[in-house]
Amino acid sequence: MNESATRPLPKSSRTRPGRLRYGRHILKLVLTVSPTANLRSLLSYLILTTPLIYGDRARLHLAPSAVVNNALFNLASGEITVEDHVVFGHSVALLTGTHDFDQPGEARAQAVLRSGRDILVEQGAWLASNVVVLGNCRIGANAVVAAGSVVTHDIPASTLVAGVPARVIRTFSGAGGGNRSELLETTGQAVVTNVGAGTKPGLT
Repeated sequence: MNESATRPLPKSSRTRPGRLRYGRHILKLVLTVSPTANLRSLLSYLILTTPLIYGDRARLHLAPSAVVNNALFNLASGEITVEDHVVFGHSVALLTGTHDFDQPGEARAQAVLRSGRDILVEQGAWLASNVVVLGNCRIGANAVVAAGSVVTHDIPASTLVAGVPARVIRTFSGAGGGNRSELLETTGQAVVTNVGAGTKPGLT
């Protein structure tokens, strides 16, 4: 595992130079011509770029070069590691938390596993918008997970997966993978069968 991937989450995901410059630009707009309209822009920016963390932050290991936007990290039942150059679309959810479904009623609500459901996203992987990842699983290096997919098991490196649950659609022959139009076409063919005619999800 890349050593940098084990570093804890920075105090603010907005301390990277690009985000800092954009943040200053938005703040300047808020204080000038149209405070009300520009405040909406600032709030939208924060909502779409600030991750949500449920559980112990020490269990989240986020590489400095990873872009996670407004991902949800549920750390109740395991650790989550996101390695270098990983890219998330919007509203991605990585969920370790689970309950003991053999328990009834109130006991089930309290029966939360404390460990054993770790999630590892290896370097260069791309998780498109609205992907859900359920622990325990590993997403291999340079893998691509199509928008709206649900990952319930390990994903091999350099593969494109799609669907609910996600399944392998193709593998990449080289380190560069495929271009976006090829991925869109392949993903659409795979997922339309599952969700009905007229639906062609893309990668975002």
